[in-house]
Amino acid sequence: MATAALLGGVVLIVRATPDADPWVGPLATFALTVLVYGPLLLGSLNAYWDVRRTEESRRYYRWWFWIVVGLDVLAAVSIVVFSVAAASPVWVPVVILGGAALLLTLAVVVGRRLGARDERRPRGDQLLSVIDDAQIRRRILIVALTFVIAMAAGLVVTTLLALAESTSESPGRLVLFALQFAFLAATFAAIIVARPLTLALRESAGRDLGLVRKLARVVLRGQDIALAPDERVAAVRYAVVARTALGFQLGYSTLLYVALLLQYLGVLIDGQPPLFYTVLALALVVVLVVCYPIFIVRIRRAARYAQEHAALLDADGELQPS
Repeated sequence: MATAALLGGVVLIVRATPDADPWVGPLATFALTVLVYGPLLLGSLNAYWDVRRTEESRRYYRWWFWIVVGLDVLAAVSIVVFSVAAASPVWVPVVILGGAALLLTLAVVVGRRLGARDERRPRGDQLLSVIDDAQIRRRILIVALTFVIAMAAGLVVTTLLALAESTSESPGRLVLFALQFAFLAATFAAIIVARPLTLALRESAGRDLGLVRKLARVVLRGQDIALAPDERVAAVRYAVVARTALGFQLGYSTLLYVALLLQYLGVLIDGQPPLFYTVLALALVVVLVVCYPIFIVRIRRAARYAQEHAALLDADGELQPS
């Protein structure tokens, strides 16, 4: 939904300001990205974690809240400057800033309501059962089958439409569209099958945002922080789940970004793409290049931490999965 909102804002600006100077385009790109993903971050924090349980949780959430608000103010200024420079209609900044304010409010309200729901939460050994080898293989198989089925369906639909409309679309163009559809479908499949992993990662810290931040610093960043006995057990449990959950997060993020880059490639084939699409495509590539090494290092650290401290789980009555 966030990606759709971002792309929708890009299309709105491109159509409303076709003669805008290309050099002011990045202002609008920055503004739209912040105005969409800032609320998404705050909503996600409220939905997945108890941000009010401890003082550390409250302090960490306040830190992110004011960062998002500050960036939103900069984004609002950027969109106004862009609108003036591009001589856009008055309704363009009004619609974008009004929508952003509504989105920020809804994100926090909906996030808290989702977080307050009485969900079925995995506990004890159930936290580790979600990363059983057989279940992981099953999840990967579901994503792969979704990709294949969506690819076949995309090829059939695009071919039939091309024949019905008697268009001269090249086979490569049809395959490109089918690939984009397949990657997007696989992204949603991966997000769905990874949900139990996300819940298990959250529950390994008891939904405590402050505690999970502390565990992440120890497990994923390798910091030497003193932990209480119960926190040491939670850290091992967190490491066991994190090494698999982070792998799925990296997987579905890659699938989504590849789908967006294929969309940009399609626009590029059709003609000269607007600067917005070029900036967005470059940003996606930069994010992948930067995030891949970070994710790989953290996955390895989590695996090493889980292996080195496996005895704590055995002592706590939980079995270390293979």
